[in-house]
Amino acid sequence: MKQNYNQAIDFVFQYEGGYTNHPSDPGGPTNWGITIHDARKYWKSNATAADVKSMPKSVAADIYHKHYATPVHFDTLAPGLDLCTLDAGVNSGIGRADDWLASALQKPNTGYAGLATESNKLTETELVAAVKRYCARRLQFLKGLRTWPTFGKGWGRRVAAKEALAVRMALSRSQKPADAFKEEAGRVVADSNKKITTDALKGSGAVVAPGGTGAVLPTETSTPDSM
Repeated sequence: MKQNYNQAIDFVFQYEGGYTNHPSDPGGPTNWGITIHDARKYWKSNATAADVKSMPKSVAADIYHKHYATPVHFDTLAPGLDLCTLDAGVNSGIGRADDWLASALQKPNTGYAGLATESNKLTETELVAAVKRYCARRLQFLKGLRTWPTFGKGWGRRVAAKEALAVRMALSRSQKPADAFKEEAGRVVADSNKKITTDALKGSGAVVAPGGTGAVLPTETSTPDSM
């Protein structure tokens, strides 16, 4: 995978957290953001809640690489939009993430491969604007979910932090060393967990939104504070 994949997946793990089985979470038992549905689909066909709870982080990392990053063409997406698309795919399903990508690019949805090609035609300024449109569209969707009252605070924090980091990635255009990206990813996540500033929320171009885990929606899942 390209240089900023590690930073992107670190961001995902920061918000997906560990094991949860929240009564309001349609995803059911979930660990590292992997629901019991995905655990049975990609890991153990007869996985139990106990299996999910003890799932090694490496298993989740492998699932994210093979079944999320690869299908969304993370490697060929422009920086910033790659993070937006991967995180949205994990949180809300890759079947939605491409529609939001097309909307952000203001292009017809021709599939991930075609959209990745279009993303690399953008100027730096256009890329930053596309990142903001992506986050705004995702926030709009999350706010409309019935689980918004329960998980909305965490979802909003997650999307605001993702936008801040994605904009920085877009502006850097892969010119930063990987270590610098990693350090910045950690700082952005830490800052967002302390407080969502008015400016950060304005940057999304939308109203505050939700955050959670889960990969199969309409089931934005996770504990209220883990998203």
